[in-house]
Amino acid sequence: MPYVPNATQTTEPVESQTVESAALEFRTLKTRVNSLEDSVATADLTDLRVPEASVAVLPAIADRAGKVLGFDAGGDPTMVEVAGATDPSLRADLADPASGASLVGYLSTGTGAVATTVQAKLRESVSVLDFGAVGDGDITAALIAANAELTASGGGDINLPKGSYFISNVVTLGAGVNLIGPGKITRTHGLSVANYAFRLQGNNTIRGVIYDGGALSIVTPGLALSIKDFMCEGDNITIEGNTFTNSIGSFIGFVNEQYAVLDKLRNIRIANNFFGDYFDHAIYCQGYKLVETGDIAITSNTFTGLLATTTRQAIKIKNNSRVAVQGNTFNLPTGVFITVECGLDAIECLDSTEVTISGNTGYAFRFFESIADLTALNRGYMNKQITVTGNTAFCTGAVVSVGLSPQDSTVTYATRCKNMAITGNTFVGSRFTINGDINGVNNGIEDLTISNNSIQITTGNTVFQTYGNIKHLVITNNVLQLDTAYNAGNAVINRNGLVDSFWWSNPTITGYFEISKNTLLGGFGSILTEQPGSANTSINFVAVLDGNRMINANTQRTVVLSSAGIPTATGRIYAQNNKFFGGTVASPVAANYTLYTETDDSKRYVDPATTGGKQGGRNAIYVCSLDLGFDPLTLGAGVYYQAFKKADGTYVRVA
Repeated sequence: MPYVPNATQTTEPVESQTVESAALEFRTLKTRVNSLEDSVATADLTDLRVPEASVAVLPAIADRAGKVLGFDAGGDPTMVEVAGATDPSLRADLADPASGASLVGYLSTGTGAVATTVQAKLRESVSVLDFGAVGDGDITAALIAANAELTASGGGDINLPKGSYFISNVVTLGAGVNLIGPGKITRTHGLSVANYAFRLQGNNTIRGVIYDGGALSIVTPGLALSIKDFMCEGDNITIEGNTFTNSIGSFIGFVNEQYAVLDKLRNIRIANNFFGDYFDHAIYCQGYKLVETGDIAITSNTFTGLLATTTRQAIKIKNNSRVAVQGNTFNLPTGVFITVECGLDAIECLDSTEVTISGNTGYAFRFFESIADLTALNRGYMNKQITVTGNTAFCTGAVVSVGLSPQDSTVTYATRCKNMAITGNTFVGSRFTINGDINGVNNGIEDLTISNNSIQITTGNTVFQTYGNIKHLVITNNVLQLDTAYNAGNAVINRNGLVDSFWWSNPTITGYFEISKNTLLGGFGSILTEQPGSANTSINFVAVLDGNRMINANTQRTVVLSSAGIPTATGRIYAQNNKFFGGTVASPVAANYTLYTETDDSKRYVDPATTGGKQGGRNAIYVCSLDLGFDPLTLGAGVYYQAFKKADGTYVRVA
């Protein structure tokens, strides 16, 4: 720059400032280079760089949107669809109705769970809606198709969604196929189409279904008693938590001679259902010689029959073994709660055995019946080991009928039973009927014990009305109340032969009765009475009346036995330790019978036919060989021997 006199000078030339600024920039650049060198020194030496000439151009922006970068088979960049809802091919695979669910896994919680697919899990059950069912429509075809699908895959559930449906023909559920509610099914077909609504082939469960048998719209009452709505034709069937109403026959039945495909039918459980009105039975457990049925539990159900047409038994056990009927409730003003039966008209059958009826409560015309087929083919079969215990029943008719009352001289309604016990119950109603078959190969009623019950009889002149062959009857430790007005013949047992002007009794055996340790209240006049007639050849029995207590203001006797017109009367009555309170004790009436009491110390008798000439006296009674501790194989089970009863309650054989 030229020198100018007297001009102001800068302290540093311009050139000096420019150099300094450049030096600063250089130092900064050097620092960045050093830093870059440090980064390179510590970089992952696996990073590669390839010549730019070998790298293809990336796809356009529009092609890259929503995708990820990948490389094709030649190593060039390509864009790949993101797996998920934006993948058209995956969406198509998942949407495939035949296989889409097989692409999704499923694992249940819990130790030991096995992985499977959603498809396999879902196919464990199907819905009738899957096969075209619609509400208020006929689902017969849908049920048949669903059953075929599940049967082919080894079983599963047919779900019946909430709604109303109907069926117009029988539906078979194959082995392992179940029907699960809560939908409602109404039967619309009658006997002319099919006997059944459903046939269960085994390992089936019916749960939570509302079923209407269509009785109010299909047939005139009483025309379809052979119908069974749910027919059990295989083992291991559970029917629980359902509602059944209006059957034109029976709601549940067992295999019969028309479908004899098994030699046994086992493990049937019927629980927690509601049964309302039926023309035959709510549950009909029927077996016969070719199909032995058993191991049946009928528990915690409710039975109602409010229509006048519901007059038959709610539960019928026929030719079955090992049956438990427990904890049910019932309201059957014109019906019977339960019947145990052996025989089946012209078809050979089996004994009904090991039946326990316990803890049931309700109101009915009759609580319990034991009956038997009297045709020649089935005379040898019996109801055996029947226990009725812990029940409470109020009845408008006869509370219990071990054999029904005879209708006439040919229609006897008798029964055959052995080892039956009625114990620990509370009963209110009309008399018990006890009627043993006199024409069978056995002894009619062989062993019947009625003990520890509270029994109130509201109508009639006796607690136990007896007919026919009764080999061994024990009535002990009961509280018995007779509500009817006093009569001298009002008794614990009335040994009867008169029924509607027909004389039916004439037993072919001499029975043994024990009436002991009972408390008698109300209108009783005696402990034992009899109503024979001129057509009877005998109503003979040996009876022991021991330790009973009669409490009333009546004229009181041990026995009132007329035996009028009986040409042969060899019966014996042994009375001891009976007590009478509140009334007037009168002399017993025992025409044609030999009566022994505790005051007969000097009285002796000889009965060579039964004692071999040995004499007996007071306390001489007949007892079973088993009571004496004898081996029934050598002396015969159920054979009775004359014996003395000792103070300790044991017996000493005399004959």
